[in-house]
Amino acid sequence: MVGAHHRQHHRYTDRPGDPHSPLVDGFWYSHALWIFDPDNAETDMGRVQDLARFPELRLLERFEYVVPAAFALAAFALGAVLGHVAPGLHTSGLQMVAWGFVVPTIVLYHSTFAVNSLAHRFGRRRFETPDASRNNWLIAALVLGEGWHNNHHRFPNSARQGIGRFELDPTWWGIRALAACGLASGLRCPPAWAMEHKPASVPPLGDRLERAN
Repeated sequence: MVGAHHRQHHRYTDRPGDPHSPLVDGFWYSHALWIFDPDNAETDMGRVQDLARFPELRLLERFEYVVPAAFALAAFALGAVLGHVAPGLHTSGLQMVAWGFVVPTIVLYHSTFAVNSLAHRFGRRRFETPDASRNNWLIAALVLGEGWHNNHHRFPNSARQGIGRFELDPTWWGIRALAACGLASGLRCPPAWAMEHKPASVPPLGDRLERAN
């Protein structure tokens, strides 16, 4: 599970032991090469015992290639059907796989990888965290709010990452929608002081998160 690597990242952020720190291992390793490192191939279930109790997550962990393969096949089938029923569109199965699966997957992966690499080198620091995490508006736009990375490292258990007035966080909006439907509960968000944070008034790191209303 990627959650295990993520928790290791938070435990050793930008220090030896961090699986993808640009400060320790360089840009390209932190951006993408770390996923090919044999040392990162296995999931440390000891770090995600709370997540491992969900059978659906264990199933995805075991058959991680099934969902993307099914999506690629669906894209091919859609392209083939459109090419048959609407030839004027000039659509084929391979064309739909290329533009409906391959290109979006590449963009998604590199946008996500940029949180590990670029968001630890470029951007603004809202909080004085003991690492190099930064808020990067461009990455936040690409990954729907996950680019407010300094906020995330200050409040790692918060479901909300965009906490400033102009820090848009569509992921948080989606989580709130799931909660409204009864599909999520116990959401946590940063305390009220963080919304109007002033650098000279940063409370200790031990401050607890508040429950979202």
